[in-house]
Amino acid sequence: MAKAKTAYVCNDCGAEYSKWQGQCTECNAWNTLSEVRLASAKAAKSEPRGGYAGGGMRWSGPCRVASRKNTAP
Repeated sequence: MAKAKTAYVCNDCGAEYSKWQGQCTECNAWNTLSEVRLASAKAAKSEPRGGYAGGGMRWSGPCRVASRKNTAP
């Protein structure tokens, strides 16, 4: 099993780092970095994603379409 990936996020400004450090270099705040576990690539692929093709949407059956007259010559 692969080792879980982690990131460190500043609680004040939201800056992200790959390693823990005492001070956020974006906002210069001390001791504001929190560890966050990232989802593995395998887990991310198995989750359903929404998109143009309607991923994640459920089909509720046919719907009525108002009829219109053919206007072609």
